[in-house]
Amino acid sequence: MIERCTEQARRTLFFARYEAFQSGSSFIETEHVLLGLFRDDQSLAARVLAEARLSPDVIRREIEDH
Repeated sequence: MIERCTEQARRTLFFARYEAFQSGSSFIETEHVLLGLFRDDQSLAARVLAEARLSPDVIRREIEDH
């Protein structure tokens, strides 16, 4: 399935898998994909957050608090 994804989507899923592993989850969940988007400096999501002056660390803390 991942073979059909774009390179950017593969990078995001790679980072999401890493985030899931770091949180001790055996599944990639929505919040892991969100954090994966932020890790990819080339992603639109990362640029939008940077322009909105939102830090990935702040988003990570919010996710961890929930």
